[in-house]
Amino acid sequence: MNPRKSLEAFVRWPAKALLLWDGCDRIAPEGERQRIHSFPEAIKRAAKAAEAPLDTRSNGPAIAEFLIAGGVRPKRFGSQNCWSVHHIYSGKFPYMGKSATLHSATSYRHFTQSAGVVAVHPIADGMYNEQMPA
Repeated sequence: MNPRKSLEAFVRWPAKALLLWDGCDRIAPEGERQRIHSFPEAIKRAAKAAEAPLDTRSNGPAIAEFLIAGGVRPKRFGSQNCWSVHHIYSGKFPYMGKSATLHSATSYRHFTQSAGVVAVHPIADGMYNEQMPA
């Protein structure tokens, strides 16, 4: 079996690198539970051209960036929902020998950077926050 096809059964990458919105992050304003985004007109036009829905909730810009960059979020079986979108730099797993790593959702240069965002199959999504045994 082709290893790339095997990986695509669980993880989908965007087609191209794109920094959609320099300066955007997912940090909630003080006193707020989540960040609500207002999209600039240029992003609204890009989303319309890509037929990508815009969601103003906290991860909406990252999902828009993934879709505008040519990413595909397959529909879940038996549901109207699509595969979840995750940042691969979650701040949780430092590279060997390092004590910290990038947390894309809180970085205004990486939150809407397609090179660090993937859509994952529901099985992979379920394992996302699980820690590997030591």
